[in-house]
Amino acid sequence: MNTEHGTPPKTEWNKISMDDKFPIILAAIILIFTFFPWASASWDYGYGYKGGYSYNGLHRFGILTFLGSIAFLLWRLLPMFNIKIPDLKMPDKTIEKIIAGVVLAGPVIWMIDSSFEFKYFGIGLWVDLILSAGFAYLLLTGKKFSEIKKKIQKDEHKPQQ
Repeated sequence: MNTEHGTPPKTEWNKISMDDKFPIILAAIILIFTFFPWASASWDYGYGYKGGYSYNGLHRFGILTFLGSIAFLLWRLLPMFNIKIPDLKMPDKTIEKIIAGVVLAGPVIWMIDSSFEFKYFGIGLWVDLILSAGFAYLLLTGKKFSEIKKKIQKDEHKPQQ
């Protein structure tokens, strides 16, 4: 594919540190799991009358997680394709912190809002809740993936008392 119009844009993915790749990977996984079931309800009235329904992350407050993860991916990935993002004149990392709060708010508010309506929460909600908590932790605290990994490895090799 060496044609002038068919050449994909040059990306610098291999030059990015794992500390910068990790939030991008988390946001992509969070985005994927918004399509998985978040909750379901079913009923059986007897005499063959059964019913049920389920929701994924594109319903109710889950849309916050969906849109927030897309916004973060665009924010981080567009510059790799030489697409300029407007300067919003905000302090460093403020946009990412706002996005992290929005991504985490989706599953948390969804779970609180739906706790009386649904008997079962699906895999999509649980995975998004856990991953968005980690995502928000990384972006809000400014901690790096490599620091957390070193601490975990250090704690593994400590003798147990």
